[in-house]
Amino acid sequence: MTTSDNNNVVNTTDFNILKISFGKGLGDPGYDDRADLDNNQVVNIADFSLVKVNYGLGGAPPIRP
Repeated sequence: MTTSDNNNVVNTTDFNILKISFGKGLGDPGYDDRADLDNNQVVNIADFSLVKVNYGLGGAPPIRP
């Protein structure tokens, strides 16, 4: 899952980015595409659910040579 703040961990920062944009869509004042985790141009319950079920989880560590 891509995180809103691009740090590879779903945390409070991601939730806060989503909270500010919740209910807004592309073109609305306050819309932040980082919170649109399912890329449907609206921040809604689907995006919240993605944050909720992945909260506290991180992605794979960086690949090292």
